[in-house]
Formats: sequence, C-alpha cells, structure tokens
Amino acid sequence: MSSNEYDGDAASIGWEPFKEPKKHLSPTQLQMYLKCPQQYYYRYCEGLKCPPSGAMKQSQAWHEAVETNYSQKIISHEDLDVDCMKDTFDEHFENIFDNEEIIFNEGEERGSLKDQGIAITAEHHAVIAPTVQPIAVEETIQISLGEDFPYE
Repeated sequence: MSSNEYDGDAASIGWEPFKEPKKHLSPTQLQMYLKCPQQYYYRYCEGLKCPPSGAMKQSQAWHEAVETNYSQKIISHEDLDVDCMKDTFDEHFENIFDNEEIIFNEGEERGSLKDQGIAITAEHHAVIAPTVQPIAVEETIQISLGEDFPYE
C-alpha cells in the first residue's frame, strides 16, 4: 500500500472512532421505565413532561426539610428542633408552590397540603429522625456498566 492509499483502518492513521458521550441514567429513570415504558419514552426521548401533582410537590418540600436536618446531623449528631424543621418545610413549600407549575389532583388544596406536610414533618421528627444517624446525605453514586453500555 502506498502512503496515499487508505486501507480502511482509522487507527492506522491516528484517528479514533467517534464515541458519543454516555448519557446519564438515574434510579428515577429506571423506576419510570419499569413502571411504564411509554411514560419513559414521552419524558426522556420526546422531552414531554406532565406537571407534577400537589402531593408530589408537598413530598419534595418534606424531602428538602429532612435533607436539611440530616445534613447538619452528620456533624452535630442531633436533630434540629421541631419548629425549625417545620419552618424549613414551610419555606420550601411556599417557594415551590409560588414558583413551579403544579396540577392539583381532585381533592388537593394548597392549604391542606401545607398543613398535612407540617404534620408529617413533626411526626417524622418525633418518631423516625431520632433513630437515624446519617453518614452521608444525597451523595452521587456512579456505577460503570461497561464501555458498550451507552449510559452511566
């Protein structure tokens, strides 16, 4: 083969085959796919989102309040007081419900969702939080599924 001929081997001339970057695959995506592949397709392939319900956003505010408590508890080994936890829930709830699109399901009302969320936060503080000593909160975990798998 002369120096002007190409033999079809890209590596022989210093070119690396093009590889698309791996896409992110989260536990939430896997859970959605297992629950409803069509919903997964619309959400992650077509980019169509269904606005969340009030209960889903209430849960987000509660999650953020619990995360705040557990994040500081890693070092302090003590829970925030119950009023601080309820205030944290309230702040997150108001921010979410004032600034995000929400579709209220039948029977859902903002005020009752807030009252219920404050009660759930207080119950969690009294019953569950004292039994938990976190060592990490919301840490990213990454697992390689091999070079041929297009997701991380």
